[in-house]
Amino acid sequence: MFLAKTLVAFVAAFVWLAGIAGNFLQTATQAQRQAAAAHFEEASVRLCDPDHLPDSVEGARGGGPNSFRMTPGRTYALCMTLATLVRTAYGYHPGRLGFVADRNTDMKLDPVYGLGVEDGLRVRGGPDWVRNDHYTIEAVAAGAADADTMRGPMLLSLLERRFQLKAHIETERVPAFALKVATGGLRIKPMADDDCHDPIPDAVIADRERRGLRGPVVLSEARRLGIKPGCRGFTYSQPNGPNMRSELLGPLGNLASALSFDLETKVFDKTGITDKYMLAFEYSPDERATGALKMMAVPPPPSRPGFDAPPNAPRALSLSAALDQLGLTLEPTTMPREFVVIDHVERPTQN
Repeated sequence: MFLAKTLVAFVAAFVWLAGIAGNFLQTATQAQRQAAAAHFEEASVRLCDPDHLPDSVEGARGGGPNSFRMTPGRTYALCMTLATLVRTAYGYHPGRLGFVADRNTDMKLDPVYGLGVEDGLRVRGGPDWVRNDHYTIEAVAAGAADADTMRGPMLLSLLERRFQLKAHIETERVPAFALKVATGGLRIKPMADDDCHDPIPDAVIADRERRGLRGPVVLSEARRLGIKPGCRGFTYSQPNGPNMRSELLGPLGNLASALSFDLETKVFDKTGITDKYMLAFEYSPDERATGALKMMAVPPPPSRPGFDAPPNAPRALSLSAALDQLGLTLEPTTMPREFVVIDHVERPTQN
């Protein structure tokens, strides 16, 4: 009897394992099919002169040199270097945005993205032409592939086929900062529920649209208009004469992101505080902080009210002194950072 029960249990376990194996094989097969399908059905790769841009393509036009756009089933890269295309395909953020978030996984269909020119931070190796020659690519998928697939696996597959690209990822240690509460304790209070208000009045929205303003109403603009800012969190930095002014509504992690952007060095929020704050502060940037609007070769957004100090305005406190007034400090640290190394590449094959 015992032997019979043992045999039944063994058979049941075998069937269960076989089911798992079958599901695993089915999942693996599906993954293989998806990987095999992750390529563009048609693609045009052409050299581009940034001073004489090609005609825009209907339904997939770019926004100037180094721009990238995806529409359903179509990807259009306008006058981008191969190094920039490689960075995009591997999913790394362009330029200084990479100091805020490592991976660029939020690209969507339809918007035009200015992706700048890869500067050697994320893509290294290969001949000089991968950083000097510009290419315009128009690629069409067999179906309506999603943005992440077209920007990632499908673009990488295209570069591997047409440029014979072979590359690998390496990691290095780089300087970073940790945002912490200063020894004397935090000197700012969390925002109250009634410090913000939604929705923004329709008249304000209409006026902002007429002036070309987008995004949230920041603190300086709200004060000028005599209204409360919207409750949706934001972080905003912009040169204010010789200084840098930052405004935020949200957790202190937003401040860490703004400082990462301004300092071109990753800043981690190590305060351990989850409360939300509404604050504005101004500081005198050092040589590393060249201004949050100078990250890419694209036109800056319109200046917001309150950011119009004259160039000869007095310099503000240093960043460390400005943070000390808030009860915060930056401590040096390090962090790992990935980069792509080009092992082999060739000029593109004919269309």
